Amino acid sequence: GGGVVSAESVVPENTSDNEVEVNEDNYTINGETTNLEIYSGGYSDVYGGYNDSEENPEQVGNNKITINSGTFNGGYAGILTGGYSKYGNSIGNTMIFNNCTYLAYSNIVGGFSEYGNANYNTAIIYDGTVGYFYGGFSDIKGNANYNSITVNGGILTSADGGLSKDGNSNNTVVVNDGEIGSVHGGNSTDGTANNNTVTINGGTIGDGGVFGGFGSTEGNNNTVTINGITVGYNVAGGVGDIANGNNVSITSSIIERDVYGGFANKQANNNIVTVKDSEVKGYCLFGTYFNSSASIEQADNNTVNVDNSDISVNEILGGGTGSIGSNNTVTINNSTVRSSTLDATSARNLMNVRGGYGSYNTVTINDSTINGNVFGGNDSNNTVTITNSTIEGEVWGGRGIVYGGVGDNNTVIINSGTIKGKVYGTFNYYYSGDTYLKNNTVTINGGTFENFICAADQINIDPSLGNIINIYGSPDLSKSYIHKAGILNIYTKNLTAENIGYIKVINFYLPSSTVNGDTILTLTDSNTDISGAAVKAGVVGNANLSKGDVVTLLTNSGTITTTGTTYGKLTEGVSLEYDLTVKKDGDNKIIAQIGGSSEEPEPEPEPTPTVTDDSNNTKNIYSRDSGTIYGGYTDTGNAQN
Repeated sequence: GGGVVSAESVVPENTSDNEVEVNEDNYTINGETTNLEIYSGGYSDVYGGYNDSEENPEQVGNNKITINSGTFNGGYAGILTGGYSKYGNSIGNTMIFNNCTYLAYSNIVGGFSEYGNANYNTAIIYDGTVGYFYGGFSDIKGNANYNSITVNGGILTSADGGLSKDGNSNNTVVVNDGEIGSVHGGNSTDGTANNNTVTINGGTIGDGGVFGGFGSTEGNNNTVTINGITVGYNVAGGVGDIANGNNVSITSSIIERDVYGGFANKQANNNIVTVKDSEVKGYCLFGTYFNSSASIEQADNNTVNVDNSDISVNEILGGGTGSIGSNNTVTINNSTVRSSTLDATSARNLMNVRGGYGSYNTVTINDSTINGNVFGGNDSNNTVTITNSTIEGEVWGGRGIVYGGVGDNNTVIINSGTIKGKVYGTFNYYYSGDTYLKNNTVTINGGTFENFICAADQINIDPSLGNIINIYGSPDLSKSYIHKAGILNIYTKNLTAENIGYIKVINFYLPSSTVNGDTILTLTDSNTDISGAAVKAGVVGNANLSKGDVVTLLTNSGTITTTGTTYGKLTEGVSLEYDLTVKKDGDNKIIAQIGGSSEEPEPEPEPTPTVTDDSNNTKNIYSRDSGTIYGGYTDTGNAQN
């Protein structure tokens, strides 16, 4: 049970199964107490178990060390650890640090190994001023797995569940209070950092940030949960060449810089970031982030959720860069999003909310204010849905060829709110030969619009390309120019817009509430050109319209140019009960006139002539046929009575 004390260290004789307790002026090893003279300067290392034999690198394990009080002058390389093994493994050791002061550059470790593994070790601190605090530490070669640390108070330079050169996995960090420079669930300089967990319930984190797993090759499946604190730097779920499956959850907290689900060089997939009741004040809030020099392979299925928060960043991004990044999702509810306030230039510019840089990305914004632009993605099959929100910038479903993407099959749905910038189903800077944007849709169910509305930003408006604008409800389009669509479908009435143009087919689906004298669309611009367009109308459902009633489909205060315009009836999606004629009426009006039923009623069946026999041979004959009717007739005799 005894030990050796010098100016530098406290070392038990046994390598394992020791219990060490250190107080201000004495220490106890396995029940034997020794008075400790306090030296100034030099090392003052304390070990729960120790082995530095290269010939017999036996495991150091199951030791427990408790530091109750005292001042430790360990120097730069000083160490307090539950178990130290230079060449072997350090397994299942425990460090409890109650209230001491220790040099900021020294190490306090649950279990430490230089050339072996440091696994299943525990470190707990309640108070004091210390340097680097680790659950398990493998310095030169080895892994640090299944270690845990708990911080209940104190001032720490850093807190890491596991630190190693080769790899870290399944380490856990819990912070309940204290001031910490940085936090890592797992930290590997050359290897992997996977399946680590960080939970922060109190205290403050300084300018070193919070990382679930910080690896070189991999940083996968790590979890960061932050509740009710301030973090002075970045927060990331996982870092590595590949960073997949990480989860960051921030609640009731302030993050002074960036937030990433995965931070990678090659791949970043299936990462989730959730921010609720919090503030983020950095440059980025990303499901994934890539180094600028990265060889990017994939960035798919990442998610960013923002709820009831105040976000000041230059961009919110689901995932990707360039033309890479598909099936990513950004959802913003009841939040305010504005440009970063970190520098004057950012504060003057609009920020971006972007689902991803590739295809099949989704952005959904509800009950929020976005001081910037909203983009679904840079390629095809992206969707943007906005409800009861204010968007200061532009809204794009997709963006095409300029970034190497196609720009087809994108969708924008505006249910309500205010859109101050332009709205595009898809947007394209340049055209490539005969390549055109196809099957993009803008659907407007309500809201206020203050700029262009465009299905596909290109000259070719052939309806076979499938670029469509649909208008329902009661939107305020009075400041909008609706244009560049193969097909414009209007399903409502009493609309006012600035103008329309570059539209090949205009379909008016008259709602069942339509009555004689209604106007569907009024344009405030005095000069409208729909030359070459096909204008059609039909009644949806049962409207109170009769033969001779007139509905104004389109009008302005000046002239509607209709060179080559054709008119007709809709035959699909409408009632066929109504026969109507669409035509131009004067210089500035296109109308639909109800002409009666489009189908003649079935004629009543002809009655079959009947003969009834009355008294005195009287015959009553009923028939619609014209001809001769005889009271009596015979060729051979008399016809009497």
